[in-house]
Amino acid sequence: MLKTKELLQQLGKTRDNPKHPLEKIQILIDYIADNMENNEQDEERICEIVFAAKKNIAETIINLKEEAQVPLNDPVLRLSANDDGLGDAAAETQVDMFMLDPETTITNMLEQQIQNGIEPNPIPEELNLTDEYRAHLTQLSAANAREKLAKYRAASNLLKGKSYLYSGFERDHGAVGNDIINLHEEFPSDAENPIEDALAENKGGFFERFFRTTSREYKRFERLLEQRKNGEGSREDLKNAAVAYLVHKIPGYDGNGRPQLEDIERLTGTAKKRAMLCYKTLVACQQSSAYEGKLGIISGVAENNLRSNGEYEAFQRLRHDNSYVIHGLDQLQQSQNEQVVINEEQQAEFQTNLANDLNEGEHVGGMYDDEFSDESSIHYDDEEIDMNE
Repeated sequence: MLKTKELLQQLGKTRDNPKHPLEKIQILIDYIADNMENNEQDEERICEIVFAAKKNIAETIINLKEEAQVPLNDPVLRLSANDDGLGDAAAETQVDMFMLDPETTITNMLEQQIQNGIEPNPIPEELNLTDEYRAHLTQLSAANAREKLAKYRAASNLLKGKSYLYSGFERDHGAVGNDIINLHEEFPSDAENPIEDALAENKGGFFERFFRTTSREYKRFERLLEQRKNGEGSREDLKNAAVAYLVHKIPGYDGNGRPQLEDIERLTGTAKKRAMLCYKTLVACQQSSAYEGKLGIISGVAENNLRSNGEYEAFQRLRHDNSYVIHGLDQLQQSQNEQVVINEEQQAEFQTNLANDLNEGEHVGGMYDDEFSDESSIHYDDEEIDMNE
């Protein structure tokens, strides 16, 4: 199964002598090939997996440049922490392409590796082995190579034709993805579901729930965090809600910048846990904003590099070729599917216009009930009870 957290652990850190970005791209390729299951879950997760890898690799490049005090807009990507390890032109070009379209780049790399074939690992001659055992190891190595090649073909089939799908995913879900990944990194690495666990832990004790004393500030923050992790709500609203709760709980904090951790440590019970979650959320959102600005700079550098070395037009053709997979009757099916989408959109527009006509002049009101009354999740809390948490 493809798991974002598992992949990020294999890619490793992004600063302090991290793996080479090109090595990380190969780790991504091998991870997909080794862990896909040829089912619908692969299709659902592939964009998320590629997105997380791109974020890790982009942050690696950004951190390497900043640690070496190289401007982000410098045309050299800086692929290594060593002064003499900047990588050859081919490596630079592959990483430039990955920054602009990771899905197309790894698909193309996979195809090249399939065409070149997977060579069996040679058995060192110096090993003192019987001829029979050496032959056995040679056969085993050849079988492993064939298996690897089969996995590469399956991964290539999964990735083909998804360039537009990935670019749409990054456009529509990139900001949320950055926030959630950054927030996860604020918790211990062995935590499986840190956000969900923190929200559950912060529900409060029996009396707080019984008397409905949870503060409006925390209710709003909790609701917005739930929405954000589900791909809804805005980063700005979530940040404002986190700040509002911290202002509510920390004496002297006026909402400018981030509060001091020492002030949060002075809190007790559930209030302290909630304030820490708000603080971590604020840190994660601010990191996302900073990263997205830097990502724009190094992506611009990548495009300029490809234009300068004459690779840009060829890469654009690769991206176009990887936008659709059309074989024989698939082309007719695609045309039919596109016509169905057009008809559905026209029908939806008609229904919307009709509804607007029917509701014209009417006032529609309502109230959002954000109280929590799921008694199955009630638990007793021995912490000091704050009647306005």
